[in-house]
Amino acid sequence: MKKSLRSVLAIVVTAGMFAIAACSPSSPGDEKTPVSGGTLNIGVTADIVETIPSASAQQNTTAILANMYDTLVAAPKSGTEPEPALATEWTVSDDGLTYDFTVRDGVDFHDGTPLTAKDIVWSIEYAMKDPNQASSLANIAGLTADDDTHVTMKMSKPQPDILVALEDPNMSIIPADFGGRSIDEFRAAPIGSGPFSFTGRTVGTDIEFARFGKYWGDVPLVDTLHFKVFPDVNALSVALQSGDIDIVSNVSLDSVALMDGKVVTSAPQLVEMLQINSNTPALQDAKLRRALSMSIDRDQIVKSLLSGYGEPATTLLSVSSFPKGAPNIQDSPYIFDEAKAAALVAESGYTGTPLRLIYSTGIPSDVSLAAALQAEWKKAGITIELKPLESGEWLKAVTATPPHDNFDLSISRAGGASPTPQLGFVIDSQYFGGGWDVSTVKQTLGDYSDARDPATQQKVLANYEQNLSQTLEAVTIAYFGIVSVISDKVQGFEPRVSEFFPLNTVSLTS
Repeated sequence: MKKSLRSVLAIVVTAGMFAIAACSPSSPGDEKTPVSGGTLNIGVTADIVETIPSASAQQNTTAILANMYDTLVAAPKSGTEPEPALATEWTVSDDGLTYDFTVRDGVDFHDGTPLTAKDIVWSIEYAMKDPNQASSLANIAGLTADDDTHVTMKMSKPQPDILVALEDPNMSIIPADFGGRSIDEFRAAPIGSGPFSFTGRTVGTDIEFARFGKYWGDVPLVDTLHFKVFPDVNALSVALQSGDIDIVSNVSLDSVALMDGKVVTSAPQLVEMLQINSNTPALQDAKLRRALSMSIDRDQIVKSLLSGYGEPATTLLSVSSFPKGAPNIQDSPYIFDEAKAAALVAESGYTGTPLRLIYSTGIPSDVSLAAALQAEWKKAGITIELKPLESGEWLKAVTATPPHDNFDLSISRAGGASPTPQLGFVIDSQYFGGGWDVSTVKQTLGDYSDARDPATQQKVLANYEQNLSQTLEAVTIAYFGIVSVISDKVQGFEPRVSEFFPLNTVSLTS
């Protein structure tokens, strides 16, 4: 499931969150004068799977590609209101059904062709057809390019967070009709309008971008962005210490102490969760699903596996989704109770057949979490078979509808600041490849879209979470942010509330 972050629910395989801090949430550091030039090397544990922004359902891919593309509006540096990007300004009708955007004049794509309103309309319409993005944009009734610098967007019904959806890098703008090329030609040599241009890729090894000197915004300080793919966190640690890389993104939280550099973290807009396959007979019993949840010592997981960089979760939606904070859950299944869990296992009639737990080897911390869950569930009488998968294979398994037959349970992570794309992805994926009925989720999404005040929105989302706590089509585990480690020669990062951080303001000291 891709996506997350701020404006999109998505499975996170590895995210590129970078901020300057010292073993604490992001804050401006004691920075030196920026110096232009050089290559910024970033270490990741998963390669990109796509170069067309709307076609990706993998967070690592989205985070990397965000450096070469622009969106219509941008995630804010602070607060919640989207900021201008390719749109310099916009107005919204009183009924919330018409948006008029003024398009930034003088913007060029990397091949030198002008970016116009036509490209914006085509790109958003293309994204609307993609199953990964469809629900987030479903209320858009139509878009028109009034001239080269004006776009009108009509809504079929009001959607309070439609601008948040449009700031998602998956909604990035590309040349209309792929700039006259075939889709395969574009995938091989993509063109955007962002601060860096694509220069090459070796599949499974690296991807490289160059400074785009004609960028309309802050022209990058470094000459080159070089993302290097490593097999595991140990290799990343060695590369960071040797100076081969400058940034390690999405560090396994139980490995932070092994890294030699500044520890940096983002706001906790992600949710660690357990996906459940509805086709598994034993898991069709809600008692066994509740036993799985109550066997999880969330406090200990946050303390030991997340190194304190998070908090126990009680909702599937991220904390920032709720206008008035995460709701209180009655008769909560998220309270650790080994005795109750064991009793529920006995009541469920579970016979001991091993349940297959899959997880991505591209998410180092999930490898540790899988082992911890296996041990905790064993105490309750539940047998788990661990099945680590390469990130691409794992992604196929958990996004398949109907459900894939090679897993019973899966560790996943998702999130965002807005509930609409998160709920939309739950619908599109039938609870993350679980194959569950999503009629309640559809009703929730509709009711939320109709709600025009925070109190009503809060009530709608709280009712959804209360219902989910009893049906448990998915089990939430922890809220967390992305933790990265940077070398002390990295300077000039601008923190954002989004998980997609621009690297054009980053520089390297000697």
